[in-house]
Amino acid sequence: MTWSDLSIRWAETTDNVRQRWELLTDRDLRVIAGKRERLVGVLQQRYGQSRTAIEREVREFSRNYL
Repeated sequence: MTWSDLSIRWAETTDNVRQRWELLTDRDLRVIAGKRERLVGVLQQRYGQSRTAIEREVREFSRNYL
């Protein structure tokens, strides 16, 4: 499965995303809508980490989930 597959199945994926990043709101998940770059941006805002650190976390999440 690729990130585009995850994007297509975003509604099914949101529970796993929320478990991993608990600060995300329902609105955040709707705004992200399965877009990887949006996820990185929102996570960076919520958690205040560097873009590099967030991208690493998202990459790890996608490897484990996908």
